[in-house]
Amino acid sequence: MQPISARHESQVYAITRVVTGFLFTCHGLQKVLGLFGGLGGHPAPLFSLPWVAGVIELVGGLLVALGLLTRWAAFICSGEMAVAYFMMHQRRGLVPIANQGELAALFAFVFLLIAARGRDRGASTPRGARRRRSGDDPRAAEQGASAPARQPGTHLPAASSDGAQEDVSDGAPPRLRGFPQRAAAHRLISGPRAPTGTALAFS
Repeated sequence: MQPISARHESQVYAITRVVTGFLFTCHGLQKVLGLFGGLGGHPAPLFSLPWVAGVIELVGGLLVALGLLTRWAAFICSGEMAVAYFMMHQRRGLVPIANQGELAALFAFVFLLIAARGRDRGASTPRGARRRRSGDDPRAAEQGASAPARQPGTHLPAASSDGAQEDVSDGAPPRLRGFPQRAAAHRLISGPRAPTGTALAFS
């Protein structure tokens, strides 16, 4: 039995992707539209470096959250955060805790993970279930290939009126019953069997 974390791995990843994209979108809204306090109470100047970064954050965050062009959007967002870290934070100190670059570094690596994994469609449709619904289950194909093919001319046991099955090889020796082809060959060699309870007349 798998642990709960393993059984819900895809769902947890999907939630993480959506939340990460939403938080990144908020940074873009702050720079482009001046929401959430803006930059000093105002949006970034048009076509300035913060404004371009805000556009990437706004569009890229929405695409990641919605699962559209996820790999490309996450890769661009990861690159933008890496550039922001080395341009704005690295010169203030060696490690992120000293240069206030923890958020930029964290966003960079989370988006790198999302770029590597993508949207992860398995969260909504397990791979095995998709195979079974499409009729492409390899286990069923293996079972079908291993089943013996029915040869022409063979007959299945006939059902009697009381529901029991009768062997069509009746009249053959016991060792041949259940083998219709061998029973038929035996009847050809030994000749037809006289009906039970019928007297034969000889002239």
